[in-house]
Amino acid sequence: MCPIRSIRRTAFSLALVCWSPPHFLQAKSLRGVAEYRSGDFQHARSDLQAEAERGNAEAQAYLGFLFDLGQGVGQDYAQAVVWLQRGAEQGNALAQTGLGQMFQSGQGVPQDFGTAAHWFRKAAEQGDAHAQFQLGEMFSVGDGVTLDRREAAKWYLRSAAQGNDLAELRLGWIYDIGIGLDPDPPEAAKWYRLSAKANDAEAQCRLGRMLEEGRGLPRDLHAAISWYRRAADQGNTEALWRLGTMYRDGDGVPENRSVAIALYRLSAGMDQEGHGWARPLMDTLFRHLTMPEFDRGQDLVSRIARGGAPLTSMVDAFEFHLALDSTVFPVYRNPCDFLGFP
Repeated sequence: MCPIRSIRRTAFSLALVCWSPPHFLQAKSLRGVAEYRSGDFQHARSDLQAEAERGNAEAQAYLGFLFDLGQGVGQDYAQAVVWLQRGAEQGNALAQTGLGQMFQSGQGVPQDFGTAAHWFRKAAEQGDAHAQFQLGEMFSVGDGVTLDRREAAKWYLRSAAQGNDLAELRLGWIYDIGIGLDPDPPEAAKWYRLSAKANDAEAQCRLGRMLEEGRGLPRDLHAAISWYRRAADQGNTEALWRLGTMYRDGDGVPENRSVAIALYRLSAGMDQEGHGWARPLMDTLFRHLTMPEFDRGQDLVSRIARGGAPLTSMVDAFEFHLALDSTVFPVYRNPCDFLGFP
């Protein structure tokens, strides 16, 4: 797994809703922030603009985000940088994180990882969880800073301690693989579980794998399947093929090669870069399928492609109908045999 090089912009913008302003801000600034957080961007723009022009750093930060994300105004990265820079230079951690993001992505300014790291560090030292996570990302790959995985782990820990689910996922990976910290499977499982509960699909898949293998946790196939299913419903390609293999082998679920081939096909179709195991698994299984199994797999893929329900719910419904087919339909097809007639 390669660390993400740029912050998840949607996650960062949603986090603004939960950010609490300092007590000393003036009422108009507080009103603008409240309007922003409620989604009333038109009114927020006018209130934030007035207060930002008076030098309020928090208002400058939020006004910068309005321009960055095009909320209630035309998207304008250059204006976003202007206001984020003003707020950042006054020490506002939210503005510093936002400005670091602009330099990292090269939006409104030339891309500059060193300057991005500078602003992320200033915000991280004030306790901003998103900046701490992003600084960990930069140390993990050496973008704008010297590569230092122990330093990365330090910032991930600080961010994860504040409930950042991406940092929790990274810590799970670090303790799982043993990069920057000594391997510790139980600790890896702990962090994966926290991130998985926050609905991170990758963490759900990795937690499922640890439960399937009995690594860091007691082996529990039913719990592994439950986490794989949650990740698969979010389109996680690894969870799809791992779940497919469990259906292929009948591990924790009834053996069903039609379901297995359908899950392999879905995983391979979503894996645009072709790095996963789904395609070779699919190709091998194809050579051993009967035509009825192949046809049922095709039918399941068609049902899932039509959508309308979570993927694994479609599998449940498909298996239910197969069960009916094997128990009820023979009664109608062969009534004489069923009733014992000669």
